[in-house]
Amino acid sequence: MRTCPILLAAVVALLAPAAADAATTIGQADPVGTLPANCNRPAPGDEAMRSAPYIVPAGGGVITEWRYKANGGTPTVTPRVYHATSTQLMPIAETPGTVMTANTINRIPARIPVAGGEYIGFAFFGVGFCQVSTTDPNDDWMDTGATTPAAPLGGSVPFAISPGNHRLTIEATLEPDADKDGFGDETQDECPADPAKHDCTPPAAPSIDKHPKKKTGSAKATFGFSGEPGATFACQLDKQAFKACGATRKLKKLKERKHTFRVHAIDPAGNVGPDAVTRWRVTG
Repeated sequence: MRTCPILLAAVVALLAPAAADAATTIGQADPVGTLPANCNRPAPGDEAMRSAPYIVPAGGGVITEWRYKANGGTPTVTPRVYHATSTQLMPIAETPGTVMTANTINRIPARIPVAGGEYIGFAFFGVGFCQVSTTDPNDDWMDTGATTPAAPLGGSVPFAISPGNHRLTIEATLEPDADKDGFGDETQDECPADPAKHDCTPPAAPSIDKHPKKKTGSAKATFGFSGEPGATFACQLDKQAFKACGATRKLKKLKERKHTFRVHAIDPAGNVGPDAVTRWRVTG
């Protein structure tokens, strides 16, 4: 069975920009100039097109969003990160293909850790392809060629074409990743100084849905509670130590006096939430 050919694209920068302390944009989804095709050619003499580098700056970071300008049709676009040598273009990471909406900038969420010097580009089903020009290391204009299949992740495709004047309509948001945990510090990582966690928000106090009356003659008590999905619970009776418990806790042999029951939630990141508390008296 034959596979549909796909357009493979990648771009190179004029100069690698310095590492940023805040989110920055790589590439240019809606470049200035005439855009007749997805492998876009600017109007003659339009030097403004050369101002948006497509190379990851020194220090790297995490790509948290792709933006792609579909200038006609509804292609399925697979944004990619590439490593390049003087003769080979190697896709090393990608966001799964997404069907584009025509004549608009499409936004695609992502979480791809990248290193300085890597390139952004894309692949999609269609006719023809664009690749990086290696004739001039400072030339980030594109040229078109014949149909070719996409290289799989970890594979490679040769490229050795003369400089042209095409530019790709894709860009990416690159966020810093101070703790190198693979989550963008601005929108994905609440704990940018802790590589072991990216969620620092504690869960809310559980809701105690079942509990004894304020006064009861029973030496038994049953509690039922609910909380954040995925969280576990820890329970405490009076001044005893907290112990792991399920969503139901049964107590017996309670003494005739006032009692206090506490429960809190622990989310998958290990954050401990505040206690929910209920008090009652066993009267005998």
